[in-house]
Amino acid sequence: MNPNTVKQKQTTKALRDALQQERAKLQDQLRELESALAEPGRAKEVKAPVAEVKTRKRRRRMSAEARARIAEAARERWAKWRVAHKANKK
Repeated sequence: MNPNTVKQKQTTKALRDALQQERAKLQDQLRELESALAEPGRAKEVKAPVAEVKTRKRRRRMSAEARARIAEAARERWAKWRVAHKANKK
């Protein structure tokens, strides 16, 4: 027999064995879950997921005085900027 064929068969067998072990482990876990869910007291604890209701965040209101202060500060900043850039152009 070709050495590559022997190695391939060994690898395939090892892989098959590993998959069978994993399947057995998963089947055991599934049996445990099913038995836990079958217990009468356990059924009350298991609840269906509740859909989250997204509420809209309310916008915070700003007073007219606060808006006026912000607008004045912005005007002052732009005035400074204009003065600085006029000086650079000359």
